[in-house]
Amino acid sequence: MTLSLNLVAAAPARLDPLELFLQADIVVQAVMVGLIL
Repeated sequence: MTLSLNLVAAAPARLDPLELFLQADIVVQAVMVGLIL
């Protein structure tokens, strides 16, 4: 239970899609680009 509370506390208040994309692995980026196209 404390682990999930710590993860929630560590999560950013606002998720920026561009920031998430730039921090993602190259494979995840390729999948995201494929889904957008």
